[in-house]
Amino acid sequence: MQPIASVETPVTLGGSILGLPDGPAVTRAIKASNEFTVELLLTPLNGEQNGPARILTISESATDRNFTIGHGTFGGSSRAIEVRCRTTETSSNGQPALVTQGDYITGEQLHVAVIFKDSTLTLWIDGSIVVERELGGDLSNWDEGFDLLLGNEADGGRPWLGTIERARIYDVALSDEEVRSLAVTGELEEPAPEPEPEPTPDPVEVVGGFLFEKVRGDRRISGIAGQIDSFEARYFDYIIAADYGSFGESRKWVVESSEPWLFVRHKAEIKLGESSDFSAMIFPEPAEALPPGEHIAQITVTDTESGLPVDRVRIILDLAEAVEGSEPEPADITVEPSQIELEAMEGGVLSSRFESLVVSNNEDREVLARVESTAPWALLSPDTVRLMARGATVVGVLFDEAALVSRDPGRYEARITVEEVR
Repeated sequence: MQPIASVETPVTLGGSILGLPDGPAVTRAIKASNEFTVELLLTPLNGEQNGPARILTISESATDRNFTIGHGTFGGSSRAIEVRCRTTETSSNGQPALVTQGDYITGEQLHVAVIFKDSTLTLWIDGSIVVERELGGDLSNWDEGFDLLLGNEADGGRPWLGTIERARIYDVALSDEEVRSLAVTGELEEPAPEPEPEPTPDPVEVVGGFLFEKVRGDRRISGIAGQIDSFEARYFDYIIAADYGSFGESRKWVVESSEPWLFVRHKAEIKLGESSDFSAMIFPEPAEALPPGEHIAQITVTDTESGLPVDRVRIILDLAEAVEGSEPEPADITVEPSQIELEAMEGGVLSSRFESLVVSNNEDREVLARVESTAPWALLSPDTVRLMARGATVVGVLFDEAALVSRDPGRYEARITVEEVR
């Protein structure tokens, strides 16, 4: 697999800007795939930089971008890594951003990889996932006129100091194994060569179809009626492959669910010899209205050319009757840091206008949580987060100076609460 843009020779940056000619082509390729991987091997000149200082950016100015990896945060840690990514749900500045907690940048060499897939942004450092965040939306609003730059913004106002030993951009989301291989060896592990296809006698009688490769047959999910949080699973993926027609020929197909409580999402076209994936999700409201008992939804893949179904798989929802005391315990969710102290000058001017909180899910299940503030001058973004099992995300706290102007001197407290949404 080859990157769509790369720098393979070490480049030392001392405030200068290195512009790469591939910016528009990179943006077009990423918009088409709606996923990407950016991989860097770098050594900062020093551990403390801020702005954030632009290591790699696809942007027009300090406030308008498609994507940026930066060193340090504005008004926050100077040893953090901040990633901004523009989607149809985030701002034109790529905010809210993905920010590390802790001193990950020390001045030593480190490997960084950022992956966007299925609306989720994931940051890897030295072969391990550090933080991820569901941004929502897609990449269709990326601007093809923005430049691909190393070391600074186009206006020269956000310099990064250090050496980039390697920079690569892919228009696909690399697998966990591929990211770890790049972190250790600097190279992607080559897949085993595929066997030569056996010659097919001519004429070919079309008798095949699409095949479920990852999961076949029934998938059974158990839970308690009216309590979707008790379900063993709510999301699951399938891989399918075309196995008939002329090589390279595109086949159009549709995936449908027989029941309103099961939703499927998929691409509409696939070529012979290629594979694709689609996701199935149990809708909370229709599923919670189901009575106790066994409920069956059938997923059908249909070839639109012939109109014939070519493969099926069943989802069986086995719901037990709710009994008194069966309501699941509230999720164990923690927030760090537990306390933030700010100083305000006359006129409401604050020592810091933006801080970050890390919200962690300590459960072995996915949790939807609402984050709320008791004070109008402490604003939260986002105010609702979906936390993966044993996962964490970052919530930004924006302190509104205008809301503090009329207040008398004194100590004011805002409590941030996080509760599971049921």
